[in-house]
Amino acid sequence: MWIDEKKYRDYKTLISIIPELANDLSIWLTHNNPEVDTDPVYEDRVSSQNSYAYITPTGIQFANPEMTEPAPDPIRDPEGYKHRKDWRCLGAFYEKKWNTKLLPESYKSLGRLIGLVQLNINFLCPYGKITNHKDDGGWHKISLDWGTKIEGYSIVSTLHTGMKDAKEETVGMCVDGVNKFPLQNELVCFDGINGVHSMWNNTPEWRITAVFDIRKEAFI
Repeated sequence: MWIDEKKYRDYKTLISIIPELANDLSIWLTHNNPEVDTDPVYEDRVSSQNSYAYITPTGIQFANPEMTEPAPDPIRDPEGYKHRKDWRCLGAFYEKKWNTKLLPESYKSLGRLIGLVQLNINFLCPYGKITNHKDDGGWHKISLDWGTKIEGYSIVSTLHTGMKDAKEETVGMCVDGVNKFPLQNELVCFDGINGVHSMWNNTPEWRITAVFDIRKEAFI
């Protein structure tokens, strides 16, 4: 389900920091290519019960923080399999550690945000799609990282998009059947644990977003 992003108690602070984050990312993009210098969210492999998780002394560790099930199966989910390479990611604040090479300046301000438990930079390739999924596996991984049960919401800040007017509806998100078309510098918030969601990018440019995973307790 969609959540009112303004209910985040540190919303105004977040808004003030995003330009600094965007500047760090802009510098990173002058030296890096999203197609080769980011991590694929889905690995290119045939799904099986054990292909997406492995056991460690501390319990179950997911091979990828966003995966709630194996990579899309070509028989059961041909659309997801077709687009399995479209979604790429960089951890900015992952496993309680800041990626200071990616965000050398803004991490200092971002680290003061109330309730922030994870921050990823997501890249959706030109004419790409992220098919229906939930983030319960990702939040399970966050709970493992922090050593306690954590639930929350994700605030998505669009840093770059090929869509210049929302009326075009070429770049969007769907949560539980409700579509939104955020433009650059706009924020949206949703419950990715309980809400089935998808994204699409029908433009020749990369869709780049910052995804702030924030504890429920930080919302009013």
